Amino acid sequence: MGGILIAIGIVDMPMEADTIYNPLLFAILIAIAISASIFALSVAFQLLLKVIVEDVE
Repeated sequence: MGGILIAIGIVDMPMEADTIYNPLLFAILIAIAISASIFALSVAFQLLLKVIVEDVE
């Protein structure tokens, strides 16, 4: 019941927001996302190799 009342309240709010697209900011955010992904994958791969090497010994 509370969720329905909250949803009704949100729908009734007047909202006049504009979407602003900044290509430079978008490119920077994409570069950060790709860099973070590569870093996370390299850390995971190094940890996996470490576990495999320890199991062999």
